[in-house]
Amino acid sequence: MQRNETLRQDSGQVIQQGRGDLAPTIRAEVMYLANLMVGGDGNGNVVIEETASPEDTIETFLRRLSAPYPKFKAAMWDRKTRGLSEHLAITINGIPLGLRHLPDSPITGVHTIGFVYATCGGI
Repeated sequence: MQRNETLRQDSGQVIQQGRGDLAPTIRAEVMYLANLMVGGDGNGNVVIEETASPEDTIETFLRRLSAPYPKFKAAMWDRKTRGLSEHLAITINGIPLGLRHLPDSPITGVHTIGFVYATCGGI
């Protein structure tokens, strides 16, 4: 599998991490300071477009999405539990992860995943 990389920030920067002709492509929006971990400047959004496999769960997709970015990966995954950490607030189609989708939910029907640093009061 070959990866294509293009970066887009708010008004132009897109990262594409394609996996061939598999569909669907999920739009991951890494917002504000969190985007420093994926090559952004800390302002606006960096969009990463990654192709999902039909067998993906949200967790397997997020593990693959974060793998090329060591800082993003470290912020996303808890070292002790190996589950999602509390450092990033994650939304699935605009709704916080845990309300309609869980990490083990299938990726089917997911179009957009958002990431922002979790701060006092959450998102």
